[in-house]
Amino acid sequence: MNELGYNKKKKHSSDTSTVVTEDTKTLRSNVCTNIVINSESAIENLKNLKLSIEQSPERMKSLRGLYNDLVDSIGINNSKSSHYGIFYIDGNTYTLRISNHNAKAKHYKTRFNNISIKVRPHKNQNTFEAADGIFLKEFAYFDYMIVESPRLVIDIINSLITYLATGIYEDKSGKALINISP
Repeated sequence: MNELGYNKKKKHSSDTSTVVTEDTKTLRSNVCTNIVINSESAIENLKNLKLSIEQSPERMKSLRGLYNDLVDSIGINNSKSSHYGIFYIDGNTYTLRISNHNAKAKHYKTRFNNISIKVRPHKNQNTFEAADGIFLKEFAYFDYMIVESPRLVIDIINSLITYLATGIYEDKSGKALINISP
């Protein structure tokens, strides 16, 4: 069982029909778009978002709207229900996914350095799916966590800033529910 109290679901993908080029090998092309994140720009945008939210106390009382703000600030907004991007640090590839639902590890092509952030006002059923050989760590955040962590919104943004700068995601709130694959 994972920290959310659900059994890990292991699924194996036998889909070999996806055409993957050198530029798009990081993520399955039939699931999401490969967007290369400009880390410096994304960090600056997240800092501006944080300042804006700090000046509006109402924004710190709910995660409502944060999902869209994050994908816009990071530059990974697309027409899909999950927003993926990749960035590079010292020759290593890092994948970031932001969504309002759980991840499926089979959608990641890189074996390591995969992070998923689930931001949702109301808690829903955990549908996270692990996959052999794919390391994915998902951090799920919900409104009820704000009671114990009033700066949750800011902590999520600070955690993302650190991840984009260092490649290490640390849940600065200490409240995230975590799923891990494998």
